[in-house]
Amino acid sequence: TEVRYYFKGSAEMGAVTVAYQKVFLLGFDELALRSEGVWLWGDPVFHDEYPLSWGPIHTGFGDRYYVRKAAWQTLDYGFSLYQEVITLHAFADGTLYDRMDYRAGTAEIGAAFAAGPGLSLLLYDAFMFRLYYAYGRTNLGDGGWELSMSLRKVY
Repeated sequence: TEVRYYFKGSAEMGAVTVAYQKVFLLGFDELALRSEGVWLWGDPVFHDEYPLSWGPIHTGFGDRYYVRKAAWQTLDYGFSLYQEVITLHAFADGTLYDRMDYRAGTAEIGAAFAAGPGLSLLLYDAFMFRLYYAYGRTNLGDGGWELSMSLRKVY
């Protein structure tokens, strides 16, 4: 959990992010349940808003959906092909979000989901490369198949 409060001249804004993860180990296989949320209040400008595709969902809505409030859930099953070095994944993501429509000056509530396969590779015993191919859709009808990847330090 993280809470931040900013002063930007006469404008003020704050941000709260929360995260929870529970991983069930089944030999070298794993079942991961992740929940996260973000809430921005006050007077945030557009570049302070949270991109929907960075954390909440494994598909490319990030260039179209920046949110001020969101809560999401991820269920990810990893089937180990070779210990923890090569893992195949099946995942499902769901999120509820509140984003600003700047043209209308109103906030709209939306929902999005994504599901599909993935691949994880442990590189040099220090980095995790993940590749996901997801079908995602929002309640506004946007979506389709998209590829996403990440590289993170694990130790």
